[in-house]
Amino acid sequence: MTPRLVPSRTTLRKGYTRLRVARERLSDRERARPARDDWPRITPAHLSLLDGRTLNVSLAVPADVPAVTARLSLGESTPALIPLRLREDSDGTVRAEGTAVIELLDGLRERNHLPAGIPRFLLGAGAWKVSVLLSTVDGTTSSFALAGPGPLLADGPTRPDPAREDGTHCRLTESLTGRAHLLVGRDAPAAEVERVETGWTAVTVRGRLLNAPADAYTGGHLSLVARATKQTATVPLMWHDDRFTAVVSPEDLPGITERDQIWDLRLLCTGLNGLRPNRLRGDVRDPATVHRMPARVLADAAGRSLRLYPYYTSAGSLALKGAYLPGGEI
Repeated sequence: MTPRLVPSRTTLRKGYTRLRVARERLSDRERARPARDDWPRITPAHLSLLDGRTLNVSLAVPADVPAVTARLSLGESTPALIPLRLREDSDGTVRAEGTAVIELLDGLRERNHLPAGIPRFLLGAGAWKVSVLLSTVDGTTSSFALAGPGPLLADGPTRPDPAREDGTHCRLTESLTGRAHLLVGRDAPAAEVERVETGWTAVTVRGRLLNAPADAYTGGHLSLVARATKQTATVPLMWHDDRFTAVVSPEDLPGITERDQIWDLRLLCTGLNGLRPNRLRGDVRDPATVHRMPARVLADAAGRSLRLYPYYTSAGSLALKGAYLPGGEI
């Protein structure tokens, strides 16, 4: 009988990560049908949305268009128009460049001061087509669609387009025809872990609930599910505005033995399906590698010692791994 080859845990984790990245890239593509205004098209030298809100663009003006003004157009019927600067390179190429800050219209919490010369644009949720309008001295305006930006820093420890802390998103993508789109909107409800504190007798999880119904911010529980046996226990949530705190003691870990086990966490709140507490908002590409926490020895109410290790999975979700120490010795 031929032995069955079982992939290692590292291989499975890497494969899952690749699958997740591929799914994210596919879901980011704006599935727009080909439109008449998708052409003519210009491929920009640079098109990026850094820190999740700062839009930067640089493109070469076609040689047959003697432009005197240039504007970046977002949208169709009533587009947002961003003024661009025209400058001439040493080789005679005319370039149009500009920078603007993009915010979700219903997601602006406060009006921060911006550097001089950088405008702010408030856009409604949706997919905004990206075009450039070039006007000549006789008033003729030509419209060109912009090609998608392609991946920017496809690898590395940080992402150039991090998820916003306020629960909104703004990112560049492209349609199936290759045209650039700006996606603006609000993310699905999420439980973002902000801090994990491991003490002598308990682990305290602090986080923030985003984009949830109003009645979800009172009551609720943190569920602990043993991955191997599916045994479940819950601990109550304590709230301060939109932030939650859960204290997990050794007695709350269902089915703990002297063999290592893993407990997956779920946030159970009114009006929501179980949310995995995770750490995905920010520019860290791989939370499991960057946000590493040491294993600690705790004592339960009976004085028995256990080793507990909070960690983030390859998907960025918080989990606990631990077991009683043999004989209760430290």
